[in-house]
Amino acid sequence: MSTSRQLASNALWKYLELVSVSGIQLLSTFILARFLTPADYGIIGMVVVFTTLANVIIESGFTQAIIREKDVTRIDYSTILYFNILISIILYVVLYLASDYIALFYKEQSLSNVCKITFLILPINAFAIVQYTKLQREVKFKKISLISIASILLSSIISIYIAYKCKNVWALVLQNILSTSFKTLFLWITTDFMPVLKFSKESFNKYFKFSKNLLFSSLIGTIFNNIYTLVIGRCYSATDLGFYSQADRIKNLASQTSTQVIQSVSYPILSKINNQSSDIKNAYKEIISIALLFVGFLMSLLIGCAQNLFELLMGNAIWREAGIFFILIGINGILYPLHCVNQNILMVKGDSQTVLGLEIARRIIMIIIL
Repeated sequence: MSTSRQLASNALWKYLELVSVSGIQLLSTFILARFLTPADYGIIGMVVVFTTLANVIIESGFTQAIIREKDVTRIDYSTILYFNILISIILYVVLYLASDYIALFYKEQSLSNVCKITFLILPINAFAIVQYTKLQREVKFKKISLISIASILLSSIISIYIAYKCKNVWALVLQNILSTSFKTLFLWITTDFMPVLKFSKESFNKYFKFSKNLLFSSLIGTIFNNIYTLVIGRCYSATDLGFYSQADRIKNLASQTSTQVIQSVSYPILSKINNQSSDIKNAYKEIISIALLFVGFLMSLLIGCAQNLFELLMGNAIWREAGIFFILIGINGILYPLHCVNQNILMVKGDSQTVLGLEIARRIIMIIIL
């Protein structure tokens, strides 16, 4: 199959997954907003900072390292799986013990119990990283799509019922845990991989040599991407953070989700082209043009009607304030595809050190501006 046809076929399934998942998430958010308050979303936003950072450490850049490798053995997969699980358990224990201090930092007493339960996502997700990566590497996006859609649909239905009955933040906590649990279960059932009882230091060192720069790059990016959440949650109210978190979430769904369609599919395909010493310049031009055109149009449309859109969809005029946040951060979303596709090219070439250097430089500029 030609590069263009392979890209189109898998992009269709990836697009179906992301559009369906995003659509279900949006619909569930609009329904849940009828029963919950902006403060409930703000409390979840406070916890997400830590789960996101922890997941970056657990994954440690091994996903990209495995995808770009020409030959991956069962021992390789098993080694990375055991590493993911071990680190996730350590991080869960650390964050569980730190839950009271996190609540104290944000001045939200109820946050402690929310943290202790929500952090269960870490070990649950760690069991599925290798299975998910294996499907990506084999370009089986149809199976990935069906698993993702089923997981988010089931978790959303249950969380809406809980919100209707309880009308509190635990509906959102349960939604996150169930979504991860269903996805992990389905991946283990459908993926033709069973680990061997062996941890290979040689395999670990081989992949970590490439992934360590991606790990540090991702850590830097995650910390700075969530710095606004930390500041707003610490200096303002949970309600204010709720407005910002939902505006940022809609921005990410529109910009990052659309970009991920291209990024997720193009990376393994560009890796194959690179391994075959073919010309990747034309493929790169096609990918970047499509991504910028589509995302730019979508984001501009949403920015133009942000306040009215939030009031209409969330069911209350109080959510118009979230529209103001969206207008301010939406411009960033327009340029996001350019960054992601260029990063893909560097990773395909194995230049993870440059990825790290650019991430550091970008964040230094951000600090200067702030």
